[in-house]
Amino acid sequence: MHSEKLLLRSRAKEQRKKFYNSFSETELLKLQQCISWRVLDFFKFKPSDIIAGYWPKSDEVDPRPLLENLSQQKHEIVLPIVNKGNNVLLFRRWTPHSPLKIGLYKNLEPFENQPTFVPDVLFIPLLNFNKQGHRLGYGGGYYDQTLAALKKIKTITTIGLAYDIQHVNQFPIEPHDEALQWVVTEKKIYNFSEVI
Repeated sequence: MHSEKLLLRSRAKEQRKKFYNSFSETELLKLQQCISWRVLDFFKFKPSDIIAGYWPKSDEVDPRPLLENLSQQKHEIVLPIVNKGNNVLLFRRWTPHSPLKIGLYKNLEPFENQPTFVPDVLFIPLLNFNKQGHRLGYGGGYYDQTLAALKKIKTITTIGLAYDIQHVNQFPIEPHDEALQWVVTEKKIYNFSEVI
């Protein structure tokens, strides 16, 4: 299964990159805004909700406009921190003006002086997602272990951000894989909360 998933990840990365590169900068901006607007229009977050985003890498869906909007609505926004030797992510405060540092996997993340929070809502990047809401990630297991740990503490809402071409019928699932409740693309909102 490991080698099969490696091949699937490689293909998914190529497909997403090809899709991303087929648009001009202006078209990409419209695509990202469309996803952000769908989220803001559909989901009604509580004022007290702590919202976790991510800093986009290369051709991932860029959640920054969405996070900036939610920050203006006075939500506490946090970004994930990868800790060496620990597969459960930490989440530190982020504001649109926060300086960031390069983290363990070349991800940009908040500095150590920012407080940590336990999020209520998580926006999650992915390579593919299937009809049951499972995501194909990058293989580190960080989100799977983090979601499992968070669910023991509180009720959370998980929202994948993707392009519609990342929706596939099936791929191998392992017992530790955590399904998402929702995925938002430029075309629609997928509700998996009744499938889970």
